[in-house]
Amino acid sequence: MRILLGLTLDELKSLATRMLAQQLAGVSLEDAVRYIAEGRSVVMECWSRMKPSARARIREFVRMLPEHVVDEMLSPKTVADVLVKSGRTDLASLLVNDPRARAWLRRELETARRLLLGES
Repeated sequence: MRILLGLTLDELKSLATRMLAQQLAGVSLEDAVRYIAEGRSVVMECWSRMKPSARARIREFVRMLPEHVVDEMLSPKTVADVLVKSGRTDLASLLVNDPRARAWLRRELETARRLLLGES
């Protein structure tokens, strides 16, 4: 079934995963460790740099997706899978094996959910 932009749900998930991989590929392990140690939010920093019109378009797109697709896109498992598939096993290992990094990732994903769904 084609639901949005002529794409199936699987195609939308694949597109979102590739976009996530592209964003994560540019993050060095050192930067990730620093953000985690400082408790800084990469999501908030990126969001605040976006133009309001871009934020509105992204929210409009995300709100059209079924809730289970959004849940899958914003899960720690998806992040780890994307990192491994994009060759960033170093960052995946940090986020999976370090308790502080896992907690940071969960906060980042919750922040992303609130921003993308317009809850904040």
